[in-house]
Amino acid sequence: MHRLLKRQIKKYVSRNLEVDEKYKKFIDAINDAYNSYDSDLQMLDRSLKLSSTELVEANRGLRSQKQELEANLKQIRQMKDQLVLQEKMASLGSLTAGIAHEIKNPLNFVNNFADLSTDLLEELKELLEEDEMDLEELAEI
Repeated sequence: MHRLLKRQIKKYVSRNLEVDEKYKKFIDAINDAYNSYDSDLQMLDRSLKLSSTELVEANRGLRSQKQELEANLKQIRQMKDQLVLQEKMASLGSLTAGIAHEIKNPLNFVNNFADLSTDLLEELKELLEEDEMDLEELAEI
Protein backbone atom coordinates (compact mmCIF):
# COMPACT_ATOMS: atom_id res chain seq x y z
CA MET A 1 0.00 0.00 0.00
CA HIS A 2 1.13 3.52 -0.75
CA ARG A 3 2.74 5.27 2.22
CA LEU A 4 0.42 8.31 2.10
CA LEU A 5 -2.62 6.06 1.96
CA LYS A 6 -1.35 3.98 4.90
CA ARG A 7 -0.92 7.12 6.95
CA GLN A 8 -4.47 8.26 6.21
CA ILE A 9 -5.91 4.82 6.99
CA LYS A 10 -4.05 4.67 10.30
CA LYS A 11 -5.53 8.02 11.28
CA TYR A 12 -9.02 6.89 10.33
CA VAL A 13 -8.71 3.42 11.87
CA SER A 14 -7.29 4.77 15.11
CA ARG A 15 -10.37 6.92 15.49
CA ASN A 16 -13.02 4.46 14.28
CA LEU A 17 -11.25 1.14 14.89
CA GLU A 18 -13.23 -0.53 12.09
CA VAL A 19 -13.43 0.10 8.36
CA ASP A 20 -16.67 -0.80 6.65
CA GLU A 21 -16.51 -3.39 3.89
CA LYS A 22 -17.92 -0.95 1.36
CA TYR A 23 -14.98 1.41 1.99
CA LYS A 24 -12.37 -1.30 1.56
CA LYS A 25 -12.95 -1.42 -2.25
CA PHE A 26 -12.77 2.36 -2.34
CA ILE A 27 -9.52 2.29 -0.35
CA ASP A 28 -8.10 -0.37 -2.71
CA ALA A 29 -9.02 1.78 -5.73
CA ILE A 30 -7.32 4.78 -4.14
CA ASN A 31 -4.29 2.59 -3.35
CA ASP A 32 -4.11 1.48 -7.00
CA ALA A 33 -4.38 5.11 -8.12
CA TYR A 34 -1.55 6.12 -5.73
CA ASN A 35 0.61 3.22 -6.97
CA SER A 36 -0.05 4.16 -10.59
CA TYR A 37 0.77 7.77 -9.78
CA ASP A 38 4.01 6.68 -8.09
CA SER A 39 5.09 4.52 -11.05
CA ASP A 40 4.26 7.36 -13.49
CA LEU A 41 6.23 9.76 -11.33
CA GLN A 42 9.23 7.40 -11.27
CA MET A 43 9.02 6.94 -15.02
CA LEU A 44 8.92 10.71 -15.53
CA ASP A 45 11.89 11.09 -13.19
CA ARG A 46 13.89 8.52 -15.19
CA SER A 47 12.88 10.21 -18.45
CA LEU A 48 13.94 13.58 -17.06
CA LYS A 49 17.30 12.15 -16.02
CA LEU A 50 17.77 10.68 -19.50
CA SER A 51 16.78 13.96 -21.13
CA SER A 52 19.20 15.78 -18.86
CA THR A 53 22.00 13.38 -19.84
CA GLU A 54 21.16 13.79 -23.52
CA LEU A 55 21.21 17.57 -23.13
CA VAL A 56 24.60 17.42 -21.44
CA GLU A 57 25.96 15.27 -24.28
CA ALA A 58 24.43 17.57 -26.89
CA ASN A 59 25.93 20.56 -25.09
CA ARG A 60 29.37 18.90 -25.16
CA GLY A 61 28.96 18.29 -28.87
CA LEU A 62 27.98 21.91 -29.47
CA ARG A 63 30.97 23.14 -27.46
CA SER A 64 33.23 20.94 -29.55
CA GLN A 65 31.72 22.28 -32.78
CA LYS A 66 32.06 25.84 -31.50
CA GLN A 67 35.76 25.32 -30.73
CA GLU A 68 36.29 23.80 -34.17
CA LEU A 69 34.51 26.73 -35.85
CA GLU A 70 36.54 29.24 -33.82
CA ALA A 71 39.76 27.49 -34.87
CA ASN A 72 38.63 27.57 -38.52
CA LEU A 73 37.74 31.26 -38.23
CA LYS A 74 41.16 32.02 -36.75
CA GLN A 75 42.84 30.13 -39.59
CA ILE A 76 40.74 32.00 -42.18
CA ARG A 77 41.71 35.34 -40.63
CA GLN A 78 45.39 34.39 -40.71
CA MET A 79 45.10 33.34 -44.35
CA LYS A 80 43.33 36.63 -45.16
CA ASP A 81 46.12 38.61 -43.46
CA GLN A 82 48.73 36.65 -45.41
CA LEU A 83 46.86 37.25 -48.66
CA VAL A 84 46.67 41.00 -47.98
CA LEU A 85 50.41 41.04 -47.22
CA GLN A 86 51.15 39.14 -50.45
CA GLU A 87 49.06 41.63 -52.43
CA LYS A 88 50.94 44.53 -50.85
CA MET A 89 54.28 42.92 -51.64
CA ALA A 90 53.20 42.25 -55.24
CA SER A 91 52.13 45.89 -55.64
CA LEU A 92 55.41 47.09 -54.16
CA GLY A 93 57.36 44.80 -56.51
CA SER A 94 55.44 46.07 -59.52
CA LEU A 95 55.99 49.68 -58.48
CA THR A 96 59.71 49.06 -57.92
CA ALA A 97 60.04 47.40 -61.34
CA GLY A 98 58.32 50.39 -62.98
CA ILE A 99 60.60 52.87 -61.23
CA ALA A 100 63.71 50.85 -62.14
CA HIS A 101 62.60 50.76 -65.78
CA GLU A 102 61.99 54.52 -65.82
CA ILE A 103 65.45 55.15 -64.34
CA LYS A 104 67.22 52.64 -66.61
CA ASN A 105 66.07 54.20 -69.90
CA PRO A 106 67.75 57.62 -69.38
CA LEU A 107 70.83 55.91 -67.91
CA ASN A 108 71.15 53.72 -71.01
CA PHE A 109 70.91 56.81 -73.18
CA VAL A 110 73.64 58.54 -71.14
CA ASN A 111 75.87 55.41 -71.21
CA ASN A 112 75.41 54.96 -74.97
CA PHE A 113 76.14 58.62 -75.59
CA ALA A 114 79.22 58.41 -73.33
CA ASP A 115 80.48 55.36 -75.27
CA LEU A 116 79.90 57.16 -78.56
CA SER A 117 81.68 60.24 -77.25
CA THR A 118 84.63 58.12 -76.13
CA ASP A 119 84.85 56.51 -79.55
CA LEU A 120 84.71 59.89 -81.24
CA LEU A 121 87.43 61.23 -78.95
CA GLU A 122 89.62 58.26 -79.85
CA GLU A 123 89.13 58.98 -83.52
CA LEU A 124 89.90 62.64 -82.90
CA LYS A 125 93.12 61.71 -81.09
CA GLU A 126 94.17 59.49 -83.96
CA LEU A 127 93.53 62.28 -86.45
CA LEU A 128 95.51 64.76 -84.41
CA GLU A 129 98.43 62.38 -84.12
CA GLU A 130 98.64 61.88 -87.90
CA ASP A 131 100.91 64.11 -89.79
CA GLU A 132 98.31 64.98 -92.31
CA MET A 133 95.29 66.67 -90.92
CA ASP A 134 92.10 66.61 -92.84
CA LEU A 135 90.14 69.63 -91.66
CA GLU A 136 86.89 68.40 -93.15
CA GLU A 137 87.14 65.09 -91.36
CA LEU A 138 88.16 66.89 -88.17
CA ALA A 139 85.11 69.16 -88.42
CA GLU A 140 82.87 66.17 -89.05
CA ILE A 141 84.10 64.38 -85.91
